[in-house]
Amino acid sequence: MLQSDEEFIALQGVTLLQQKLAYAQEQQMSGFQTEAFMDSLCKHLNKDFMSDLGDDIKFNAIQCLTNLIDLYPNIVNHLVNVGLIKGLTNSVRSSFNTGFQDLTLVCIRAFEKVVSEAPHAVLRSGAIPLVLQSLDFFDTATQNRVFTIILRFAGTSQSEQDFEEHILPMLPMLVMHLNPINVVTQDLKKLEDTSRIFCEVQTSFFNFYGPRDDRKKLGGQFEKLSEQGLYN
Repeated sequence: MLQSDEEFIALQGVTLLQQKLAYAQEQQMSGFQTEAFMDSLCKHLNKDFMSDLGDDIKFNAIQCLTNLIDLYPNIVNHLVNVGLIKGLTNSVRSSFNTGFQDLTLVCIRAFEKVVSEAPHAVLRSGAIPLVLQSLDFFDTATQNRVFTIILRFAGTSQSEQDFEEHILPMLPMLVMHLNPINVVTQDLKKLEDTSRIFCEVQTSFFNFYGPRDDRKKLGGQFEKLSEQGLYN
């Protein structure tokens, strides 16, 4: 059922699997073909479905994958290699297009689990800036999840390209949370995480710059932070 090209049958398959995994414990999973299911579930996330059932299939598939990660945390890198990050990013985009917010929520929970093992992959996914643009539509707990995800990948830039393509576009949205006008009404954890994110971003420059040889380039990146209003 899970591998069926018929969307209704595929939906039944992922729904039944999700129900089985929701309360499963590792000792109950003897004989379970984990790798085969992981690959099939990731394929569903990257598939272009023809009907409205597509988002429901992805919703249940992501819940299955999240439950599998809870059972077997060491599978994350394999999932990344078979397209999990790309699939989650596509699912976030799809959820915004269709207004299916529950799909966005399960994507955020999945990213929260994946980012501990593969922070650089999450950084380069481009999904989290999309979520930031709609952050105000989520409850406080979900917003804090998003900031936790960003905090975990903020210091993992490996090149100027990482910083300029994946970190820099998020900064204006993050700086808003340091605005003194908003500080009084903000969740204190979010405020603390935002401050720590900027510390991680600045520290990450030394992943790809030498403090002596690249002083001019390093100064240029700090200037970009200033232009975003960070130091105001």
